[in-house]
Amino acid sequence: MRAQEYVEAFPRTLPVYEADLVQPELLQDPHEQVLGWSYRFGKLLHDHMGGIESDAFPNSEATAEYVGWNMGTITDHLNLFHVSDQEAEHRNTANFHALNRSLAASWHDILPPHARLPRIPDIERRQFALRFMQQALAYEAVDYLVDRYNYIKEGGGTQVLFNSTDLSDGRVISAGEFTEVVGRGQGVIQEFELAIVAIEALIRFPHLLGRHTTLLPAPIQFEKTNQATNADLILYDPTPGGHAIGLQSKMGVTEEDLMAIDPDRVVLVDGKIDFNSVRPVRTSRGSSREAVVAWPGMIAAKVISELVLAGKRKSPLVVAGEHPALLQNQNMLKGKKPLNSRGIMAARFVTLREHRHAVGNAKTLLGNTRVDLVSLSKRIAERVAPKL
Repeated sequence: MRAQEYVEAFPRTLPVYEADLVQPELLQDPHEQVLGWSYRFGKLLHDHMGGIESDAFPNSEATAEYVGWNMGTITDHLNLFHVSDQEAEHRNTANFHALNRSLAASWHDILPPHARLPRIPDIERRQFALRFMQQALAYEAVDYLVDRYNYIKEGGGTQVLFNSTDLSDGRVISAGEFTEVVGRGQGVIQEFELAIVAIEALIRFPHLLGRHTTLLPAPIQFEKTNQATNADLILYDPTPGGHAIGLQSKMGVTEEDLMAIDPDRVVLVDGKIDFNSVRPVRTSRGSSREAVVAWPGMIAAKVISELVLAGKRKSPLVVAGEHPALLQNQNMLKGKKPLNSRGIMAARFVTLREHRHAVGNAKTLLGNTRVDLVSLSKRIAERVAPKL
């Protein structure tokens, strides 16, 4: 579907969020900041699809402010598991920004020229940019995988998904409570994996998806306003006359889900069927009895476990020593101004030490699980292509 037609189903403005854009940042709580920034990106995307010059980001300083906020302030609010119910709800909303830390380079051509930031060398090359974003997504997803593994381990193992458990601090947690917490985290991980597979599809099947199509996290106007058109991610060709389609991640798509969506604007991706994101786990301690449960994350683990540090397939995210990009990110995390006062519209970088640690975790978590990323991406490309 042409982007100009696609965007007609979504509101550009939402009065309830307009106030969040005029309040000074220091007067907003973190949740209001999460909503306000997402809303601003929604206006930017709506304008671009509609062929309108956008004022959502008036200059590069505003864009740099967002990058600094997303690399710094929001980091403390991305915990998936050891949080209250209210914090968990806010965390789901914040996943736009968690994804955007890796997909930030996709916004470069959507921002008006006066609001763009310098890009890292080579990011203008499409294949490099796509691999850069994909690997950044995988690094962050593996971090969440480790958190999930530790959370389940602290509860006593996978049997906590089926039986009430006495925790070390004296509390008793029911299987339902534990499963709900784990399920919230898995929904976030599943969105990351959908993004990883979608990027693989863009790399391998440009003849089906378009040679200029990129991937964006869906801002709040495109994710929360209409059940029929809500998306987690958007495939968008930003060139004149380009197309757009939403991707929505589900674990176990039902007939009701299929009936509820606008099939011209949304492709539902089932983690169980499309990605086989399930695993048999033990249901009680000391028993060999198993049950199959949702278990996303192996796609991300596969990507990280196969990264190399030399040759043509060298990971672009792994840097050493006093690399300017690494210093840039470290400064942002510490709340300092960017090195050049303008910022770099890029994702996270990792040190050699962080890389080796991530690879070790990924291989441990992956175990003997087989993941065929090419086949998964082909399935998505073939599902999406007829709707473009």
